[in-house]
Amino acid sequence: MSIRFLFAVLLGIAFLGFVVPTHGDDETSALINQQLDKQIKLTLDDLLPQAVDKITEQTGVPVKADPSVWELLPWGRDTNIKAKIENQTLREALDAMTRKLGLKWEVRDNAVMIEPMRALRRLARRATIQELGCLDALMGLQFDQAGTFTIKQLLDAVDAKLAAGKFPYVVERPSADTVPMDAKVEIPRNCTLMHGLEKMATDTPVTWYPWSKSVVVLSKQDEIRRQLSHTISARYNGTDVGHVLSDLSQKAGVPFNIEAGAIAAIPPESRDIRLVLDDYSIQSALENIGSITGLEFTIKDEGVYLWNQSTSPTHRDRALLMMPLAGTNTSVLITESEVPADIRQYIQQKKLQYFDDIREKMKAEGFKPTTSVSGSPPATQPVPATNPSNHDL
Repeated sequence: MSIRFLFAVLLGIAFLGFVVPTHGDDETSALINQQLDKQIKLTLDDLLPQAVDKITEQTGVPVKADPSVWELLPWGRDTNIKAKIENQTLREALDAMTRKLGLKWEVRDNAVMIEPMRALRRLARRATIQELGCLDALMGLQFDQAGTFTIKQLLDAVDAKLAAGKFPYVVERPSADTVPMDAKVEIPRNCTLMHGLEKMATDTPVTWYPWSKSVVVLSKQDEIRRQLSHTISARYNGTDVGHVLSDLSQKAGVPFNIEAGAIAAIPPESRDIRLVLDDYSIQSALENIGSITGLEFTIKDEGVYLWNQSTSPTHRDRALLMMPLAGTNTSVLITESEVPADIRQYIQQKKLQYFDDIREKMKAEGFKPTTSVSGSPPATQPVPATNPSNHDL
């Protein structure tokens, strides 16, 4: 038997049993919310899946857990729940139980759905008890004041509150070169540290996740790259490419945004994916799928964007620079979207100078081009359509 994570909650009251009748979606959600505000009496000492079933059985409120819960909790399905609930509403009991586990809940699809907090999803691996403790601490502390914070001020405030509460957690600050530390975040009244950090993740290009004794802060694109590097084991035996991408998106915890028509443009014989992944990174899986289907992808703040190179050449994120890694024999390709605008302008200027040098050599060698120096095609050739917004650098 594997070690179990023991969670004890002492709450208290009188039990009122109820059953939610079947109605339209809106009516059913309203009835569930009514029952959540009634007091209950309930004792739990079960593995989490059985505890969820017992809550449903004894209260009549359908409670379900997202499958990702089992992949992210320290002991997965072997996580043990021990709770005595008295003099509390079911809503309060669910709040206390889920918070301690880095989970949250909401009424959705005619049921109470339990799922990981966003920060736990971004962790992209099984959490430790220490990391769940970090999330709990962030949920239990509030900012001293509301108003407009820069990211730097927000992180300073989080650090100060954790230190004042004598918690062992600290903020791991990113480089100002990778994160806009002066970006603004609006913090409302009575805002917890958790909700303030999530406001930062919603309103800026910056996000975060717990890691050991740290609150790691980084750019969204760096976070997505980290999640795509997560290794998985999976088998796709003639599975439709759309279903494969949906499954990989769920496993990565990253939205996949597919350009309209990209799937339809894949040849029929290439749409069924046969792929065996054994401790394989999700990014490598995407690259393999691309070699089969012609799909390409790039990383953006909002997720992974996929398109079909045969129909959307304008969306191709071209490699623009090759950066050697010091002390190794490896070089890394840097795509156009990753290169700052001022450096792209510099590269453009250097390219023009390089072309001028070649033209001088052409003159010195007496080379006669079939086009003019300006690049106009001969009169016998059709003039190709141009797109001023898509000139090569």
